[in-house]
Amino acid sequence: MSLVTFVEDVSTLDESVQSFYKETEGGFILDAMPANGYVIENVDNLKSALTKERKTVKDYEKKVKTYESKYADIDPEEYKSAMEKIEELSQFDPEKEADKLAQEKYEANKKRLEATITKQYEAKIKNEYEPVKQKYDVVVKQLEKELRTAAAVKALAAEEGDADLLLPHVLNKLKFSQKDDGSFETYVTDDSGEVAYNQKAEPLSVQELVQSMKGKFPGAFKSTARSGGGAQQNRGKGNDGVDISKLTPAQKIQMALSGGQKI
Repeated sequence: MSLVTFVEDVSTLDESVQSFYKETEGGFILDAMPANGYVIENVDNLKSALTKERKTVKDYEKKVKTYESKYADIDPEEYKSAMEKIEELSQFDPEKEADKLAQEKYEANKKRLEATITKQYEAKIKNEYEPVKQKYDVVVKQLEKELRTAAAVKALAAEEGDADLLLPHVLNKLKFSQKDDGSFETYVTDDSGEVAYNQKAEPLSVQELVQSMKGKFPGAFKSTARSGGGAQQNRGKGNDGVDISKLTPAQKIQMALSGGQKI
């Protein structure tokens, strides 16, 4: 007698074989040990799955044939590039892009404007400022000469010093500068070219500078000159014999500026 592989109710079988069955979904299946590749299974599900997969394959085959006929002339690389472009465009924000373009246009116009202004400014400096600056420099240089000379002559006159002899020495120690407020000043320098100071730690005045020269040039000062002797008697006089001690401060300054000639 052959044994059935599946029964819905095991009690319908002879009692001697009921123990060979195990319960499964929907009934009882013969509990046989697999051997040599043979096994007892419910093939209905497998058949159903196989049928479904066969249908799926046929559907895909139809689609592939449709695509092959429809897109036979399309290059895969071009298709890929087009899809990437579509993805990029899908993320495109018109408002943000408009702001970006506006900013780029603004920066470009700004650079052009700055370049134009720079060129105009440079041309204005060259055509207008530089000539004025050159004239200004000439005036300042002349003013420097006159202020330094006036300060030196004034100090020499106060100490009754010989301007012909001492003026170059005094001028050599004087420098000229412009203050923060725009005014000009002369100041005495030491041997290193820095501001010279007196014993009170104050800037050395021009008159104090002249006073310090009395020890080095005693014969150049009227108060220290010896009497007698033609050369000594002419001390304190100009090149043409003018007695400097009798001149007014304004006349002494004019005489110094004119090279020591008689007024």
